[in-house]
Amino acid sequence: MTSIGDEDMHALMEVSAGLHGLDLDLILHSPGGAPVAAEAIVSYLRSRFSHIRVIVPQLAMSAATMIACAADKIMMGKHSFLGPTDLSLSVFHSTIHTFSSTPATKIVENHTGRAFLRHFINQTVRLPIEPSPRPPA
Repeated sequence: MTSIGDEDMHALMEVSAGLHGLDLDLILHSPGGAPVAAEAIVSYLRSRFSHIRVIVPQLAMSAATMIACAADKIMMGKHSFLGPTDLSLSVFHSTIHTFSSTPATKIVENHTGRAFLRHFINQTVRLPIEPSPRPPA
């Protein structure tokens, strides 16, 4: 079980290059990963295939849930599950000069984070996955 990252986009392009046809069955088992990588994967898959079926044998969490929800059909077993798509923000820590991924709920709970969150919400926010045009049938 691995997290979804940018390198997965390239691997997916490589293994699907030889596939013919407009239908795809994708087995998805992941604890999640980067939403930007999930968006890139969905955009690529939608540009190549007109019908995508995702099979979740056990779990598809966070970014993997985003990929699953972008499919035309999701197949799951009795014990399979999709997970939350928790919003995480990169926060700069001025005292130690590093960035860290912080759940949005922690920022809201923090008094100083409220002003940051108000500023963030007032900005235009791009959703992690946007509908992509489908190839002609």
